[in-house]
Amino acid sequence: MVVDADAQVNGATLSVVLKAFRIPQQAQNLLKKHGLPANPDANAWYSLRAWLNVLADLGKEYGSSTQYAAGLHIVEQCIWPAGLRTLPQAIESMNTALRCNIQGGNIGYYRSHPIGPNEIQVECFTPAPPDYESGIIMGLARKFKPAGALRVQVTPEKLPANSSAGLKRFRVSWR
Repeated sequence: MVVDADAQVNGATLSVVLKAFRIPQQAQNLLKKHGLPANPDANAWYSLRAWLNVLADLGKEYGSSTQYAAGLHIVEQCIWPAGLRTLPQAIESMNTALRCNIQGGNIGYYRSHPIGPNEIQVECFTPAPPDYESGIIMGLARKFKPAGALRVQVTPEKLPANSSAGLKRFRVSWR
């Protein structure tokens, strides 16, 4: 997926990397390595390309579980539409939240489709790594877990080999 060179991400989004590390200095060094501030201003805008490079380095240097951990914090750190009460509402709002936290050009999309009474398919076409996206979805699933559900699960779905780069699908289920 080609990202517009002028696309920007807000500082609230950058702060999730600080939450993903037990030692904040590691995260601050990673942000600085890519020309981003060690302590981003939540209301300022920064290069999306630099942020994507941070996410890529998270995976290379610290593993996919750290990308996942950063994604888990998105639900608490970033801007979401007001009034969300249910998991289906929260998942449906992901595309709106994307546009609140990232601006400019081709930034991708989120789509969701119910596939059963307790299952939703989420399609992401974004430049972010799959483990980061999985963490975002699981963070939402945990926060908005339906009453009476014992657990929620986010499972990546296999895509055809000829799928576009950046396309990811996940199945969200609760029991």
